[in-house]
Amino acid sequence: MSTIESYGRDARDFITLEESRKIQSIDGPRASAEYIRSRIGRNWSSGLVGAYLALLENSGQQREIEDILPHLRGVCVRSPSAAHAVASIFDDREEYAEAARHEKEALRLDPNNPEYAWYVASYLDTLEAHDEAHRYYALAYSLDPGDVDRTESYIVSLLEHSDFSRAAQVALEFPSSDSKYAEVRSFAGVAFALQGEFSKAEDVLKSISGTSGRAVRALAQVMMAQGKVDDAADLLISRWQSHSESATALLCVEVLRQTGSLDAVEDVMAGLAEHLEREERRFAQFAARTVAGQQSSRSGDA
Repeated sequence: MSTIESYGRDARDFITLEESRKIQSIDGPRASAEYIRSRIGRNWSSGLVGAYLALLENSGQQREIEDILPHLRGVCVRSPSAAHAVASIFDDREEYAEAARHEKEALRLDPNNPEYAWYVASYLDTLEAHDEAHRYYALAYSLDPGDVDRTESYIVSLLEHSDFSRAAQVALEFPSSDSKYAEVRSFAGVAFALQGEFSKAEDVLKSISGTSGRAVRALAQVMMAQGKVDDAADLLISRWQSHSESATALLCVEVLRQTGSLDAVEDVMAGLAEHLEREERRFAQFAARTVAGQQSSRSGDA
């Protein structure tokens, strides 16, 4: 397709989307979805597909989404954002091979998008194509090395591929002066420990253990590897009492059992049970508010 043809196609899609916004503001998302569907016709590679799927979801038309899925299998959607949207639909249905295929198409159309590269990697990881996934994690990192979440995925992949030196190097690229980077820097301690460099691991983890639960747990494991089981138990108890982290409680119980402190084990287990009950109640309340908000929104659109 020539550049002129491409601009003409995009311009037509743009006009359609602008018109759909006007329709949505007056008649709601269902009417807007019907308008876009009429513009798509049988052309399921249309860049309008992403907007159509979003409108179907917003108007609660899940049956319609299921009905169009067969049309999207094997199709290459010609807009990167639309291909990404289609990938997420297949992701929701745990069809990860199809999700990966669409996400790869999104990345092909927008090769400098680190989000698309990361999603390709995550789908491939789920499909246990770990070596290929690692290449996409590396790409996502190279495109945006400042993003903490994507960098963490890359570091985890490095650790899984036993590239401990590179994992430590990447983790330590984040500044130690900012506490928001403590979690990702903790991976450097993990990497050093996996190489048997326990002194380096302790230095890194102790420097951030005040702000990072992951660092505390990693430090406790380093201490245990050096036979400092009582110190590890004290560290974990202190963190659990001050932060109520489930992962910390579970490791704390494991360490306390090794010290023979069975009464302390019972105390932590009881506290963990209470903590989980509070979290379940909080989640149930949040879910109820969300459902009520959605029902109110749909009533307003009707």
